[in-house]
Amino acid sequence: MSAPAPTYVAVLTPESPGAIAVVAVSGDGAGRLVAPICRRRNAGSIERFDAGLPRLVQIMDGEQVLDDAIVSAFTIGDVPRIELNLHGGVRIVQRVVGVLERVGGRLISATAFEDRFGGRSSFDRDVDKALMVAGSRRLAIWLMAQRRALPSFFSEWSTFNDEEITAFRRRSEAAIRLIRGVRVALVGPPNAGKSTLANRLIGHERVIVSSEAGTTRDWIDETAIIDGWPVTLTDTAGVRDTHCEIESEAIRRGAAQARSSDLVLAIVDATEPADSRRRSIEATLSAVSSDAPTLVVVNKTDAVSKRIEPATAAEECWVSALSGDGMELLEHRIADALKLNELDSTEPTGFFPAHLYGRPETEVERTTT
Repeated sequence: MSAPAPTYVAVLTPESPGAIAVVAVSGDGAGRLVAPICRRRNAGSIERFDAGLPRLVQIMDGEQVLDDAIVSAFTIGDVPRIELNLHGGVRIVQRVVGVLERVGGRLISATAFEDRFGGRSSFDRDVDKALMVAGSRRLAIWLMAQRRALPSFFSEWSTFNDEEITAFRRRSEAAIRLIRGVRVALVGPPNAGKSTLANRLIGHERVIVSSEAGTTRDWIDETAIIDGWPVTLTDTAGVRDTHCEIESEAIRRGAAQARSSDLVLAIVDATEPADSRRRSIEATLSAVSSDAPTLVVVNKTDAVSKRIEPATAAEECWVSALSGDGMELLEHRIADALKLNELDSTEPTGFFPAHLYGRPETEVERTTT
C-alpha cells in the first residue's frame, strides 16, 4: 500500500510584520490537517471546512489559543486548498506553521507552493511571485496592472519593431532591478547628517545619530519607501582619515557596499564653505570608487541663512533631514536616478529577466529544471 501523498504548507505573504498573514495548506489531506487545530470561538470542535464558506475560528496549540483567524476552503483544479488568514505578527505565523508541521504538513516556499498548486498561467504565477516580495503598496498596484497589460503584449510580441522592443526593455530593466531589490548607499564625511537623513527616509529612528565622529561603525541596511517604491538604504561609516583600525575597516566595508549599490547619495554639510564641500565630495567618491550614478545631497539647510554657491558642476539637492525641508524633491530625484519614473501602470513592462524576450519567467524555469 503506497504512502499517502504529502500535504504542503506555505506562508504566502512576506516574512515581516503586517496586518494580515496568509498561510496556505494544499493537498488531499488539507482538511484533515487543519480541522483538528481549529475550534469555534464558543469552544466547539470543527469537523470540516466547506468550500466557499469562510469561517472565523481560533487556531489552537493544544489548549492554547494562538490566534483568531478567518479560514477559507476551496479547490484549484481538483486539489483541495485551505487558507488561514492570521494576524500578521511574525511570531504568530511561526507558531501556526510549527503546529501545522507537527501534525504532518510539509513546509515549502511560497514560490514552490504556487508553482505546484497555483493552477494559474505561467504569467499569473510570475505576478504572484513578484507580489510576494513587493515591499510597497505602489509596487503591488503596479504589478496588478501588469497582470492585465502584459499577456496581450506578449501575444503580439512578433509584431513589434526594434524601437518598440527597445523602449519596452528599457522600462523593464528598471522594474527588474526593483523586484531584485534596489540599493542606495549613503556616503560622505562624518557629521554630514547621513544617519539623520537615513532615518528621515526610512520614517523612523532606525540608525543611531550622534555628533561624535565615527558613531556608525558598520554599514546598516533598512528598507525605505522612496516616492512610493521600496528601496534598501545603506548607511555607511563616515569617510575620513583615521588611525583607528576598527573605523578604517568600517570605512572599507562601507565603500564595498557603495560599489554594489544602484545609486550613491554623496552627503555633505551645507554649513561648510563650497571649497570644503567640494573636497569632501571628491574624497568620498574617490574612497568608494563606485560606478553607480551619484546624487549630491547638501544637508543641514536648516543651519544656514541662505543657499550658497554650488560645490559641484552637477546640480545638487539641498535638504534638511532634521526639519524635512526638501525631502519630497529628494525622493523624486532618487526615483528619477533609478529610472523608476518610467514605471507607468499604463505601459506594459516586464519585471523578470525572461520578460525581456517576451516569455514568462515561470515557463523558462519549468523548462530548465
